Amino acid sequence: TASTMIVEYGPFGFALGTGTQVLVSGADSVDITGLVANTPYDVYVRGVCSGTDSSEWAFRTTFRTECGELAIPYYENFDSYVGGSPNFPACWYRPVMESTYPYLTNTTSYVYNGSGNAIMFAGAATVVTPRIPVPANEIELTFNLRREGASSGSIEVGWVSDPNTLSDFRSIAIIDQANTGVYEEFSFAFDTLTTTDTGYICFRQISTSTIWYYWLDEVYIEQMLPCHRLEYYVHLMLKL
Repeated sequence: TASTMIVEYGPFGFALGTGTQVLVSGADSVDITGLVANTPYDVYVRGVCSGTDSSEWAFRTTFRTECGELAIPYYENFDSYVGGSPNFPACWYRPVMESTYPYLTNTTSYVYNGSGNAIMFAGAATVVTPRIPVPANEIELTFNLRREGASSGSIEVGWVSDPNTLSDFRSIAIIDQANTGVYEEFSFAFDTLTTTDTGYICFRQISTSTIWYYWLDEVYIEQMLPCHRLEYYVHLMLKL
């Protein structure tokens, strides 16, 4: 019976012999450290009875590390994912769903610039970003939005501390997009919030129809430092 094991781990699909090996003696578990957030890993194990007697490698498990917080500034165009229902970006949340919505669509007529993916909303569909590691009132958000028609209703943007319950949702803006069938860029500073806690950005559709849609793409999040706030408002005034 082997009292010593060799554990080898690496990114999902790695070739045995190219991963990281850990020698485990007199224990039935091992802590693996230094892993990258939101990354799948494979783990293999072999028993060692002596210097000349070892078992064959046996596949043990595949696991994905926790998401962790976003690195700021953060940009997401969703194009690294496989599009199509019911697919959805890793580490994002959809606490309120309308049938299979929201999901990643890859329909060329609906996505930004005609290629890649976008998040498609319907009804009361709600989308929440991964955790943002900066104070809520220092967030600056830019994104592109496309509205199908008047029956699509509006999109409300806000901040939450819990991405599942949305119990303390704080509204930043309600967008009733005038132009339909085209993407438009929107930018919002979250400095009207009084909280300095870290949390999440929430997008939710407000519509009584479940067959009229919105699409979200090209999301950019950054920390708006005090000297940057003047630049932001000058930029906003020039756009107006």
